[in-house]
Amino acid sequence: MILFIQHIDIEGPGMFEEVFSRGGYEVKTIKAWENNEDLFCDIDDLEAVLLLGGPMNVYEEQEYTFLKQEDTFLKEIIKRDIPTLGICLGAQLIAKAAGARIRKALYKEIGFSCVRLTEESDFDSLFENIIYPFEVFQWHEDTYDLPVDAVLLARSDACEHQAFRLKNNIYGLQFHCEVTDIQIKDWTQVYLDGDDSENRLITQAMLDRYIKIKLDYTKQMAILGYNFLKIISKNKMAITN
Repeated sequence: MILFIQHIDIEGPGMFEEVFSRGGYEVKTIKAWENNEDLFCDIDDLEAVLLLGGPMNVYEEQEYTFLKQEDTFLKEIIKRDIPTLGICLGAQLIAKAAGARIRKALYKEIGFSCVRLTEESDFDSLFENIIYPFEVFQWHEDTYDLPVDAVLLARSDACEHQAFRLKNNIYGLQFHCEVTDIQIKDWTQVYLDGDDSENRLITQAMLDRYIKIKLDYTKQMAILGYNFLKIISKNKMAITN
């Protein structure tokens, strides 16, 4: 079973829901803020975990009590090296569970931008067949230090740590690879003041950019998703053998 952990209603699996369903896997999505006990499901049944984004910070555990439980859960996931993909907040949660520091980024990133893949990504299964320019969607103000022994896979001028791999199967992506135009509209309505003229321009610019690059963007993100499915399959075979 592939487990999606969702932290807020409007930040769901997006385009990845279809990608993973097509892969023939049983997919389950839990809402961490409603079903805390589900975070402690039988880990032995998990083939992979996807940690989605959210507006909260990883260190706001008193306000968002599920974050403390999720941290305990992730420590066990990391220990077992179960295939895991953390997106934005999800990446920060992985880094924190691995002992790294989470902090404010120098710049708040919102909208589409390109990230640069490192030389190490050339030998990494998650980024196989990804081509440059690699344009992604960003919405974050925090960042993370690289966990000990983690491999940096992508960076940008605004945020040095855009993607990393921990052990063999644990990945953190600071950027969003699941986002759709519907999600962009939802996020701007909730996270930005719609009465502010500058915010309206930012929203329209993001949607215009999405329309312009939609074919290439969705293709690249789907490749990323299918690559992760291959990682899951390879890990499953290794365990079976």
